Amino acid sequence: DLSENQVQAIPRKAFRGITSVKNLQLDSNHISCIEDGAFRALRDLEIL
Repeated sequence: DLSENQVQAIPRKAFRGITSVKNLQLDSNHISCIEDGAFRALRDLEIL
């Protein structure tokens, strides 16, 4: 759960090596930039 963590950007390598996440919570952040492929490593992701 990354909610309310003042996340502003998600770089392409942010989740590299993390593959078993099914639910990723990013509520209440001020994300202004998500690089292409940022979620590519999250192969099991079902809910964003």
